[in-house]
Amino acid sequence: MPEVPRKQRHQLPVDAGPAGVDGELAAVRSFYSRVLSDPEELRAAAAGGGHFIAIEGEGDLGAVASSVAAGLCRHGLEVILSREPGGTPGAAAIGQLLGASARWDWGPATTLLLLAAQRLDHLQKTVIPALKEGVWVVCERYVGESIVQLGFGRGLGADVVLRLHHQTAGGFMPDLTFVVTGSVAASPDHGPDGRILEGYLALRELIGALPVAPEGPVRETAAIILDQIERHIGLPPLAPQGMGKAFRRPPDT
Repeated sequence: MPEVPRKQRHQLPVDAGPAGVDGELAAVRSFYSRVLSDPEELRAAAAGGGHFIAIEGEGDLGAVASSVAAGLCRHGLEVILSREPGGTPGAAAIGQLLGASARWDWGPATTLLLLAAQRLDHLQKTVIPALKEGVWVVCERYVGESIVQLGFGRGLGADVVLRLHHQTAGGFMPDLTFVVTGSVAASPDHGPDGRILEGYLALRELIGALPVAPEGPVRETAAIILDQIERHIGLPPLAPQGMGKAFRRPPDT
């Protein structure tokens, strides 16, 4: 099966970002040396053998992500199942603050900054170390959720969300992002003018997300995603029955 080219993995292409992002390239290039303390972190993550899969959308994404992680484990892979907000104790604590945001009357810009903070902690302490060790990470929601809910739903603009992702997380992106469009289309929570639905549908162009339109139960949605992973990345043969590993979750997720 075709492999995602190493030089393209985990890095949001500059030309996929917002206009004017070229002026921020110096900050992006130095991100790993300044924040992760090692300029080789990105290359090590890309060469480690693990892959980062994000699943966006609405509905029971947790069940879909769990089923995908279990399916990968049947191929003998070591898998971490994570989510955002969360993935570390610190990121989960920020998630709890966001859950009570109505109490503080935070605007969309404040919410975006908090999401960026938890995402950086998640990357530093869970995602990148796992990838370096050859572990796969399946994440329920990632930066696509911020693009949809804040960029489209609350009017900040996708360019603002992407620019902040470049500045704070070096444009670090999954190998594959899936958008479960069936659950989105069925959801009544699209905002007054369908902005949420518009945002999810725009993720294909903005970050290269692959749409998934399920027509059955969770396991069928997971099967579609696993087939796409096989097609785009490749999977090892199924492990002998009873020999596959169980996925694990990071603390406080």
